[in-house]
Amino acid sequence: MAERGNRIVWGPDNMDANDPQYTTPGDEYKEPPPELLESIKQKHPATAGPYVDEWGTFVSAFVPVLEPLTNCFIQTGIGNNSSFPVGIKPVLILEPCPNGIVGMP
Repeated sequence: MAERGNRIVWGPDNMDANDPQYTTPGDEYKEPPPELLESIKQKHPATAGPYVDEWGTFVSAFVPVLEPLTNCFIQTGIGNNSSFPVGIKPVLILEPCPNGIVGMP
């Protein structure tokens, strides 16, 4: 995901395109928790939940990772959807860096 103005948009998803929770890159995250927005803006870790978004009820943790020399920023997160209690969906929020996009597997 990435912040675009006051919106959060999805980046590449690691889920199968046939999964009902799959998101297409560039789609807007319409109901992000306020804690995610605050974590991105403040570049501080945050927890959220339980909260409800367009995919269900979640408890999540968000952790920004900063590269100190370029101030490059990626936002990581992990959430447990209580609608699907057996799984945890990792979330990776990417921000462009001067030398390209930084990501983690």
